[in-house]
Amino acid sequence: MARQRQYATAADRQRAYMERLKSGVPAPSPQKRQTRKLSRPKRIEALLSEAEDLLQNYTDWLEALPEALQETEQGQKLQDTITALEDVVAALESIEAPKGFGRD
Repeated sequence: MARQRQYATAADRQRAYMERLKSGVPAPSPQKRQTRKLSRPKRIEALLSEAEDLLQNYTDWLEALPEALQETEQGQKLQDTITALEDVVAALESIEAPKGFGRD
């Protein structure tokens, strides 16, 4: 089944295009292409990787502080953050997500 022509000739189509340009009517924007999401197990792996990176960064930061500053409020907050991140990493490592489709 052929599409019905909107314009009789190419000249009509071009004339309509030029009129749209002059009138300031915006051209229809192309639809955004949907990106494919990672699978749930891959997203958990990505979260684990990010949490491990954060844990390493905060640990390096705490170790780089001089001894005198490690006992301050900032040092204590860093230690609390490291402890919380260790708990997060342990929780993420313990997750065994179902693979689905009978592959469990």
